[in-house]
This record gives sequence, structure tokens and C-alpha cells, in this order.
Amino acid sequence: MKTRLLIIIATIGIIVSGSTIYIYDQMYDCLNHPIWMKHPRNYGIDDCLQMYYYQTLPDYTQARENYAKEQAHREKMIELFSDTPEVVAFYTKHDDANVSVRDDHVSYFAGKESGFQSRMNLYYTIDNELTHMIFYCFNEKSVQYEVAQEDITHYLENKDCTSNNSTENQSKIVSKWDFRKEPSYVIIPLGSILEGNPYLIPEVITVVLGINNTVTWINQDDTAHGIASDKGGDDSWGSTGVLHPGDSFSVTFYSPGIYEYHGQPHPWETGKVIVLEK
Repeated sequence: MKTRLLIIIATIGIIVSGSTIYIYDQMYDCLNHPIWMKHPRNYGIDDCLQMYYYQTLPDYTQARENYAKEQAHREKMIELFSDTPEVVAFYTKHDDANVSVRDDHVSYFAGKESGFQSRMNLYYTIDNELTHMIFYCFNEKSVQYEVAQEDITHYLENKDCTSNNSTENQSKIVSKWDFRKEPSYVIIPLGSILEGNPYLIPEVITVVLGINNTVTWINQDDTAHGIASDKGGDDSWGSTGVLHPGDSFSVTFYSPGIYEYHGQPHPWETGKVIVLEK
């Protein structure tokens, strides 16, 4: 009798534990979202049990496959450009450098966001052919200057994005945009696509007719942006169209006034051009 009872208890224990393991395995993704998910939803045990009952548990199979493909592409692109002289020079200068891979470029960066930072982007085609490079020096997330592509290796071998020599660098390194000479530039800085980050530098710019009344918007973010006039009619100067990373667009203002504009498709990016008479 005791033996039969023990067998029944053991059988029930096996069934319960087996069922628990099976249900937990089914709910694993619900309770433990993949650590690489950018915007995971955190479910509790009650939520997962309810979704299990209604057969609506999340399935990350496709997401895992996509992530595996992204990782394979990332490793491929990093390896593809690893022997590029500029990349070798970047890692020689910054042995703690980080790297990220986007759809159209590989980005190498070093330093701290709260201080000086070096960033180099290598852009490539759909066939993975290298097209061009952009190198920036940042301080407190603001672009200090850009180094011309032909000067990147020399810069990395001889200069650095630090407070001790940033002024010296700006006077000696040839940049595509010389901010010291042309005050009528508006920068779309790196990271401006994220709401809450600086998005226009400066947000309000004042120019004088006949002196610097041509304003140039420069996209130094690593994603596309656009700028459009707020008003129609005589007050409208149209739109920049799509500005890809590194692109620029200039507008010459011929009448004094205040010209307001906004970002496309980022409505929180708003700016103003104040045009004064000479």
C-alpha cells in the first residue's frame, strides 16, 4: 500500500514538474526577452500565463534570425575595412575604439560623450564598395571641426581631439567647412535625430544683407534630414530636400525679416533665420 502511494506521489510530482518545465519553456521568451532587443517589453508571470492561455505568447524566432543576419553583416563589414589605412590609423591612435555598423556606413568612435570624442564614418554602396569617409572631432556632443578625407591618416598620426591642441588643430587641419571664416552655417549635429538632443547649431542665426546673407545647412548627423520653411508665399524659401550625411544646402536671403523653419520629418527641430539690413 505504501509502495503504491509513493509511486502515485512520484508520478504526480513528475507530471507537475514536467508540466511546469514545459510551460516555462513555452513562456521563456515572454519572461526573458532577448538582451539585444532595443525596446523590450517586460512582462510579469501573470501576463505570460494569460498570454499562454490565449496562445498569444511573443515569438522572437524571426527577430533572432534578423539579429543573426545583422551580426553576420556587422562582422563582414568590420573585416572588409579592417586593413583600410584610415581604420588602421584610428585603432593605432585609439586602442579602446568602438565600432558600429549601419545600413550604409561603418562608424568608428573613441572618447567620452561628455568630453572630446573622435568619430570616423566609412560609407559604402549596396555592393559594399567604399565611397567616402568623414572624420569629426566633438566636444560635449558639438562638432568642433571636420577633417578632410585626404588628411585623416595624417591627422590620426599627428593630432588628437583634445582640449590641449584643438585650437591648433583647427588652424592647421584642412576641413571641408571652415567655421572661423563663414559665420552663416547651421549644423545638424550627430544624434540630432533623437528628440531631446541638440538638433540645430545654432537654432537662431542672424545674418546681414550683402555680408553673410547666404545660410548653409550642413548635415553632420549619420542619418538623413531635411529643412523646410514654415510659411508660404513671399516668406517661403522652400525646402532643402533630403540631406544625406555630409550633404549641405544653401539659401540666399534678399529681404530683411524673420524666417522660421522646421525639420522634416522631425517637427521638433525648429529654427529661425534673422536677416538684417546692412
